[in-house]
Amino acid sequence: MPDKLPPHPPSGALPGLVVARYRREFLVEDTEGRRHRCLAGRRELRPLVGDRIAFTPAGHTGDVGRVEHIEPRDNCLERIDSRGRPEPLAANLTQLVVVVAPHPPPDPLLVDRFLCAARLLDLRACLVSNKSDIHPEADGAATVPDELLDQYRALDYPVIECSALTGAGLATLAARLAGEVSSLVGQSGVGKSSLVNRLVPDADQAVGEVSARSGEGRHTTTTALAHRLPDGGLVVDFPGVRGYSPPLPAPARVQLGFREIEAEAAGCRFGNCLHQEEPDCAVKRAVEAGRISARRYASYLDLLRLAGRFDRATPRKRS
Repeated sequence: MPDKLPPHPPSGALPGLVVARYRREFLVEDTEGRRHRCLAGRRELRPLVGDRIAFTPAGHTGDVGRVEHIEPRDNCLERIDSRGRPEPLAANLTQLVVVVAPHPPPDPLLVDRFLCAARLLDLRACLVSNKSDIHPEADGAATVPDELLDQYRALDYPVIECSALTGAGLATLAARLAGEVSSLVGQSGVGKSSLVNRLVPDADQAVGEVSARSGEGRHTTTTALAHRLPDGGLVVDFPGVRGYSPPLPAPARVQLGFREIEAEAAGCRFGNCLHQEEPDCAVKRAVEAGRISARRYASYLDLLRLAGRFDRATPRKRS
């Protein structure tokens, strides 16, 4: 958010929540649950879905309202765009829900990147395996590999197996989402919107409203949209992605996105060990011993390389 915004909303502005963002317009929900089309009141205002804002409704300002002020954010989920710049996606989340399915086949690197982002933002996280109704004995069918799900269970990530088609496991997912501000993320085609449609009675209607206003068809290709859950909380449905890279901090902090690497790092000889070529590295020993998955370690190294800011300082021995 720009630094030179007024610290307080203007007199007469109403509190609201941004629940959709498309083109130059925003859909804002007021405290009574009514939704208002709004534009940003100033060029430097760039609201995100999940932002708590102050707005002036349509009327004396024209046929659309105006977002006047953005409250300070608790956090901001971002990704690296095609030019290597951070691109903000949503604000004030409390939970990241990574959805996988048999089709398209799961991309473990993508899952690891989302889970890394969740830890760096201090968000709760879980893994949802959708399309659990698919059986391997069916012609040409595949399932999400048990060993992949077990790998995340071993790291204490909750794993929920469910089916948007049959409804199996949806009660468990609904309980996990209740009272949270959750974002459903994952590859295109894994069924995120189908899950939302089963969990939120009027989700299709809300999608249609956004589609009509944006003029670009279904929101799954154009925008993020937040839905109110029957048991409280919000769920943000994002467009599917082929790839995702979180903005990364200094290299020494990348390991904080991998809980098992962070835990083993305390045993490294050097306090600034990046677990690459450094001698007496406890993380590399844990990989060799099988306590850390070689695949997860490769994901860590991939993100470390992506950061492009390797620490070339002389390793410092622990005191």
